Amino acid sequence: MPDSDRLYALASTYTSPRWDGAGPGLLIDNPVTAMRWYLSYEREENLAVTTRVSGDGGATWQPLPLATLWAQAHDYLANNDSVPGRNSPVQTTHLINAVVVETAGWLDHRMRYVTPDDPFPATRLGAPGLADWERGGVIFALVLGELPDQQVLAHLVARYTKPYPDGVKRLLSAARRTLKSLDAAQHGSATPTAELLQELEWLQQFTFGGAMGQLRESIQGVQRSLIDELARRLPDTPDPQWDADATLNLYRRLRTTLAADSTNSDADGDEQAPASPMPGYPVVLDDLAAAAAWRLQSPLAHRDARITMARLAEDEADAAELAATEPGQHRRAFYWDELAKMDARHALLMHGHTLRAAHEAVRPAVLNAGIEAHKALAPSYPADYPAIQSEFTARVDEAERQIHQVLDEQRQLTRDALERLTRRTNMRGSGDLRQLRPALLLHYGHHLSPFDDRAFERAQTRVDTARDRLHDLEPRYNSPHISLGSQHVTEEELREAKTTFDQAYKDLHALRRSWPVTMHAVNALESVRDLAPSPPDDTVARIERLAQKLTRPQPAAPAPPSGESARTTLQGHPQHQRPGVPPVTHGRPLR
Repeated sequence: MPDSDRLYALASTYTSPRWDGAGPGLLIDNPVTAMRWYLSYEREENLAVTTRVSGDGGATWQPLPLATLWAQAHDYLANNDSVPGRNSPVQTTHLINAVVVETAGWLDHRMRYVTPDDPFPATRLGAPGLADWERGGVIFALVLGELPDQQVLAHLVARYTKPYPDGVKRLLSAARRTLKSLDAAQHGSATPTAELLQELEWLQQFTFGGAMGQLRESIQGVQRSLIDELARRLPDTPDPQWDADATLNLYRRLRTTLAADSTNSDADGDEQAPASPMPGYPVVLDDLAAAAAWRLQSPLAHRDARITMARLAEDEADAAELAATEPGQHRRAFYWDELAKMDARHALLMHGHTLRAAHEAVRPAVLNAGIEAHKALAPSYPADYPAIQSEFTARVDEAERQIHQVLDEQRQLTRDALERLTRRTNMRGSGDLRQLRPALLLHYGHHLSPFDDRAFERAQTRVDTARDRLHDLEPRYNSPHISLGSQHVTEEELREAKTTFDQAYKDLHALRRSWPVTMHAVNALESVRDLAPSPPDDTVARIERLAQKLTRPQPAAPAPPSGESARTTLQGHPQHQRPGVPPVTHGRPLR
């Protein structure tokens, strides 16, 4: 996938019983920033993080193994010097050091685990025990797919006043053993049966307790691969070995348990929901996917997001350099807040755009319901015309009722998104949704002029001014003579004038595409602002219920109403957001 089209979406879910719902998230095009965000936020006693990647600018998404993101971040840093416009060699060095320090901090939190229900998190152990070092090696190998390097280990040991002398050795040994298990699961056909059984037993000891968290599902996924290979070799019927060999007994027990879990999961997924009278609706979009999808609809939003993400990456590099050159000086990048607010605005506009598309889909759905009813009743015509007419009317009325019920569901989803996103970014003051339009348009993006009645006039003026200057410079540049009182035009001046004209023209074209979809989205949002938001306890249940009802994959970007057209994967939690969740700073926390 081209780097210019790659996006990373990192969503977090609270694991603490004190809070519920979705935590902070990140939508970014830089793998280093994405990886640092994960290392700073993923804390099993507080937040579980799920990662996804899009190769087409946000139109479609796939789960992203952390080992893949880790490798892409390192490749990005390794190629920094050879790509124009990226960080300087000094900044690259500081970014690498920052990743090392943050990796050690993340691993430290995973080793010195505190249960989510601990009322005193400060009771975290001063130093990990030998079992904790071993678990740290397993976690590092499972998540990042490799051994920790010496720099990470040095920073990790430096965090403790009295680390165990054999701690690092125990961690590396556990990481190597876990990588061996992963390799056996991937290339099971070339692994002896005895070794497969040993790897199965090795992994089983890490499926207990809360410290592994969501990684337990990853371990079970590796175990399933081992069991599938063993099932092709070992007999299904028990023999005297079962009672004599504990490892074989473990295999038999896990095969039964994990197979039952897999069967139940498949059965749940095979349940067919009744056909929707509006195929594809209601559309359930998580906020990160919605923000990315909006940028596919609005070229101005896409450009503004790219500028903000690039400036955030530059700001992060400057902050890393400051922390390295002036110990004790930690500065939070300014563009974290800017990106958070922009993501919220773009997500909100996409929710409005989706509602607009749903309204446009009502009439075709009603007409289609009439056609289907006619086809179903046509064989009986004209035997009993009054009865057929009554049945036809009843079927169309019922379909129309269901269609408007789906539309109401979409309207409520949009209203809940309005409540959630405006609260998250303080987009409005004192709960007054009447300020929604200026909040979305006058502050559409801090790199752009506001959307108002004179937006096209200003854009056209910039085009005319740039064209006039270019037409003035070109004859003077090409002429061998210099008129009295005029100056010679340099090649750089001409190139700059052409660039200015091209950019002004692109901005005008982008405005022509962005203006109608933005206005329609804002109008749709204003149409639901008087609806009551769902009670906090009902929002997650509604999203889960609607997600189960969908009979096709959710479209990331519905068509515009106007007619334009590594080794293991972490098993994440669905991203749901409830109004009233405690506010969380978007971006990496201060240290």
